[in-house]
Amino acid sequence: MEMVMLVAITLMGFADGTDCFTDYLRAADYRGTVNKARNGMTCQKWTSQTPNTHKKLQDHPYKGLGDHNFCRNPDGDDWVWCYVPDRSVRYEYCDIGSAQPTCGLTNHGMECFTDYLWAADYRGYVNKTVNGRTCQKWTSQTPVTHTVLQDHPNRRLGDHNFCRNPDRSDWAWCYTTDPSVRYEYCDIGRAQPTCG
Repeated sequence: MEMVMLVAITLMGFADGTDCFTDYLRAADYRGTVNKARNGMTCQKWTSQTPNTHKKLQDHPYKGLGDHNFCRNPDGDDWVWCYVPDRSVRYEYCDIGSAQPTCGLTNHGMECFTDYLWAADYRGYVNKTVNGRTCQKWTSQTPVTHTVLQDHPNRRLGDHNFCRNPDRSDWAWCYTTDPSVRYEYCDIGRAQPTCG
């Protein structure tokens, strides 16, 4: 039986540099920045197919994977892991510390939403995309011009850059501050049966 997990607001851990996750069995909610395997090798980027080819990005969307090489557990393995540049080993587990029972509550407040299909009720504070791009404020028209505020009133958009899903897209998303990427989806964790 899976544990109900609390997801920290930031994707990169606490402001003091420590990483926080609550799933002490498998660390599936780990979103920190450790990028070395236990054997000391630097992890392969999840978007890379060299030297290890894989379909993790396609098979496990919204699991913290993206254009980075941070350790993750997108597939329910025993612990967080990453592909390593050694074809004889392929992947290796990572040392990320211990789970925190109050991660996301004591220091950051709780991220919680119940719409497991679209995350349309997500009202949390994640403001980075799955690839680590900073979200553009919804009230801003730079670098992306849009009409989403007018097209979707009363969807809790405003003078902030938190990920939302006002238009029933596939998942919570935001416009990015990267002029070459109009919008991207966000890693906001997963829905909970109840909130509050």
